[in-house]
Amino acid sequence: MPSEIEYCPFCGVRLANEESLDDHCGDAEECANARDRWQSSGSLLASQRQRALGWVVAGAIVLYAVVQASILLGIVASVVVLVVAHVDWTALA
Repeated sequence: MPSEIEYCPFCGVRLANEESLDDHCGDAEECANARDRWQSSGSLLASQRQRALGWVVAGAIVLYAVVQASILLGIVASVVVLVVAHVDWTALA
């Protein structure tokens, strides 16, 4: 008997001894739909946070470039930061 009983977080059904959550969600359509909605909402939130952080970092780079009188370098670096911030890294994994 396993030391930890595993239940599906989406429907509450107890998983069989050798059954993984992936197997269960593959068999139960409602759980699969709920899991897809849950995963997509998490990646959307992370994506929005990532973009906001990109804008903050880009602003800091431009401010530093203005202080150092190297505007072109600041603009180029900011564009690179913003491009990286807009890549959906969760989809690439």
